[in-house]
Amino acid sequence: TTTRGVINFYKKQQEDIKIILIFRSLSIFITSFFYAFGSPDHSLGQKTFIIICILIASLILQYLYVKNWGSTPSIIFLVLLEVTGNTILLIPSGGIASPYLWYSLNTILISSIRLNQILCWINFAVYLSTSMGILYLGTYPSLELLPYIYNHERNFILSLILITIAMQILARYMKK
Repeated sequence: TTTRGVINFYKKQQEDIKIILIFRSLSIFITSFFYAFGSPDHSLGQKTFIIICILIASLILQYLYVKNWGSTPSIIFLVLLEVTGNTILLIPSGGIASPYLWYSLNTILISSIRLNQILCWINFAVYLSTSMGILYLGTYPSLELLPYIYNHERNFILSLILITIAMQILARYMKK
């Protein structure tokens, strides 16, 4: 049956891949739940479409990450592909207010574990600049961005920075 196949597939994986698969699965369900029930600005149809698209993309990418885990160029390409898709997803789902910004931590985790710190921080900077750009251009074009970010989003940004650092520390210990 399908459930046994998934369990057997999971059991055959290395520990670092298992951590990524668990994190990705939990994060997709948690962020989708919060998006589905927490965004009154979007219609049910829009929410359903975004959730289905992200679920399909997540499953395909999980499979591709596992199959290409030994190839650094392939992992870089897949991370770049996923970062691009995630930043596009931030536009209709709310930018910095989107729960899918938390889902973007998946690529930061993969970059921390499989790639290097520089690529991890570039990944982080892309998400942060994209979400800030969406906030500025889409939501508050007359806003003075830096004072707004400092007064309203600094704790959120600090949380993302600390989580990124924690993922890099976890990755270092996993490599040892």
